[in-house]
Amino acid sequence: MSPNELGYQAGVSGKTIRLAEKGHRPLPRTQFLIAEVFGLLPLDLWPLHDNRPISGRSA
Repeated sequence: MSPNELGYQAGVSGKTIRLAEKGHRPLPRTQFLIAEVFGLLPLDLWPLHDNRPISGRSA
């Protein structure tokens, strides 16, 4: 599945998917939308022990 296809299914842009693939952490709402496509929870894709900052937020 391409980033654009996943983005379409999740209701987000392909750019958002590509950023997540590169290691950026999406905002919580976006995490839920992406995880839902796979039948998972956001924590399955973005564990809490991962200390990367959430995109769109300054540290």
